[in-house]
Amino acid sequence: MGKCVGVPTGKSAGGPGLVVAVLAAALTLVPGVARPEPASTRVFVSGSLVNLREKPFPTASVVKQVPIATECAVEEKADSGWWRIRCADSQGWTKSELLSAEQPTFEPLLALSGDSKLPLKDRFDSVVRAVALNPKHPGARTRLWELFVEQERGQVENLLADATAPRPLAHLAAACKGEETSAESCFRSVMRRHTGAGYIEWHRLHLENSEGVGKRLFVSVAFQAFYGSKQPKQLWVHSGTVEGDAKKLDIQVLTLSRYVPSDTLRMALEPEHPREQPQLPELSEYKFVLTEEELLMLRPLAGEWLKLEQQGQQLVRLDACTYKPGAIELTVRESTASVYFTIGHDPYTREVAGVQRARDGAILLRHWYGSLNHAATKGKRRVSQWTSSEDEHITGVYVYETDAKHFRSVKASDCEGVE
Repeated sequence: MGKCVGVPTGKSAGGPGLVVAVLAAALTLVPGVARPEPASTRVFVSGSLVNLREKPFPTASVVKQVPIATECAVEEKADSGWWRIRCADSQGWTKSELLSAEQPTFEPLLALSGDSKLPLKDRFDSVVRAVALNPKHPGARTRLWELFVEQERGQVENLLADATAPRPLAHLAAACKGEETSAESCFRSVMRRHTGAGYIEWHRLHLENSEGVGKRLFVSVAFQAFYGSKQPKQLWVHSGTVEGDAKKLDIQVLTLSRYVPSDTLRMALEPEHPREQPQLPELSEYKFVLTEEELLMLRPLAGEWLKLEQQGQQLVRLDACTYKPGAIELTVRESTASVYFTIGHDPYTREVAGVQRARDGAILLRHWYGSLNHAATKGKRRVSQWTSSEDEHITGVYVYETDAKHFRSVKASDCEGVE
């Protein structure tokens, strides 16, 4: 009679030993099923800051964020590549590729970031992790900025080499006063203009000549705080080309991105003395130049739009007494356009830097640090949804000025007791 494989010595065929053995064998054959790991399996976090999640999915809730080099114990593994680990008093799931058997150290990671034989993406990843280990190391922070610029510059060069690439996201014409003003100092003055709105915490700029494309390339990085808003602070990255001299600068923005950076990336990109600003020349010209196609999209929207409020089943116009209930005024000129916002107590203007039409007919108006989207609603009245990426108080339903009379005016709550 043959032996019963997997039955421990001294256990009956129907005892618990067989059940455990069969279940263990079954778990090894079912894809995606987590398997227990010995508690002694030790690993280290190798990502700069790793999320531990409740379940082995990228959309699962984050239990805790664990910094690089933290020692943890593996408790379960799933065939999908997710491991459940325990780090001190916290446990959760993360991708196994973010873990390593050896503890990451600063010097090897910094050395990898300087290896020109490696792909740029791998070098950048290495220096981010090096900075996470040693945040104040000046050499690591300098290299991170250099590799960040190299990535952005590569995107611009690829766009310039592609004859089918779309038109620039923004086209800016500028000039500076002063006979001795250089093109570089004038350009820096132009870029500083965008940091004076009160919500830009710091700004950093790189400018260089590119022999490959015969133009000067720039990379502009700004850290934006939305004061009075629940939105997280964001990193804005503009890159493109600049040509001409201080009397006539031609600036084209070719790439634009914004995102919430990791603490490591934000700290490494931040200038050492963000509040120190050199003396720069005064601007004599500054305007975003729109194409005729962009102007044609904007002209039907020119004029004033009044904000509506929902009261029961009706849309009404609020007649406020101590604040501005809300209006958007779009002005379209020969080659430029601007938007004037009247919201609350602090009206302000944004120059339109670019215009784009979506497939559904909506029109996107870009400005330097944000955008305004217009989507017409169905009906015989000119009523539209305006959505701002910059100010949540602007977003809402608006009616064009000539149709405002068709909506009932209601006294706002602030008018109580006001004669």
